[in-house]
Amino acid sequence: MIVTVTLNTAIDRVLSAPGLRLGKTARATLVATVPAGKGVNVSRYLSALDVPSVACGFVGRRELRMYEESFRDTLVTSTLIEVSAPTRINTTLLSDAKSGETHIREEGFSVPAAMKLQLRELLFELSSAHGPFVFAGSLPPDFSPAEFTEIITGLKARDAVVVVDTSGTALQSALTAEADLITPNEEELGELVKEQTTSTSVIVESARLLLENVPEIAVKRGRKGGVLVTKEGSWSASAGLEDVEPQSTVGAGDAFLAGLLAAGERGDPADARLVAAVAAGCASVLTAAVGTLDRKDYDACLARVEVKEV
Repeated sequence: MIVTVTLNTAIDRVLSAPGLRLGKTARATLVATVPAGKGVNVSRYLSALDVPSVACGFVGRRELRMYEESFRDTLVTSTLIEVSAPTRINTTLLSDAKSGETHIREEGFSVPAAMKLQLRELLFELSSAHGPFVFAGSLPPDFSPAEFTEIITGLKARDAVVVVDTSGTALQSALTAEADLITPNEEELGELVKEQTTSTSVIVESARLLLENVPEIAVKRGRKGGVLVTKEGSWSASAGLEDVEPQSTVGAGDAFLAGLLAAGERGDPADARLVAAVAAGCASVLTAAVGTLDRKDYDACLARVEVKEV
């Protein structure tokens, strides 16, 4: 069973504020308040795709019940570890077509050393019967890249498959620890290779430079779809979203990863896994709520995805 790990959980609060302007008072309507964090989102999207998972990580004591309640009637099993500090709140402001979305991201809580040890022991225990292990999202403020690397290498030493969706020094740590799959967006890939990656050909060339450390790289490209590069080949896929008006793009990258993982659980080949990833990302933007997608939307997106070897 897939294990998702969210080290820096967050409550996602989405507000619709038409005509929003900085420095002015605006009326807003609450669209959704969802217990989230990238790994938690991945677990929910996996459930929507009929794939069970175990959700691990840290959550504030006051919000633990909210998270556990949110997993009711899903295929998600919670093993979240509570900390005394409150869970951060990430706010998305939906204004208008011209202004787009504004995202306000809080830093997150500190994690005591005892809780870090508890998580590491839990993950190592789960590795005997579960996997792959999916680390998604940012690190808490006092969670060092070295500590992150230690967990990944510990899981790898236990023959676990490790997938990482993060950025910055944490993403670099995943390379150092030789994760099995990383899923950067274009900007994050560019930071890794210190080059702009705005075209498919450059993305493929840049990703190939990293194959010595990680055997698969799936690059998220938003409306342009995605690219999957492995030691066996590389593919590009797009759903042609030019005519689609998204409700919200929050969580689309997490849905992309969930689609990729779900197809992997079915044993699909690389190009089919990329198609499933792009379709899930496409379906997720058709609803404003984070962590949900409609299967009819997913099937419709699946039918329109075009994939080619590059």
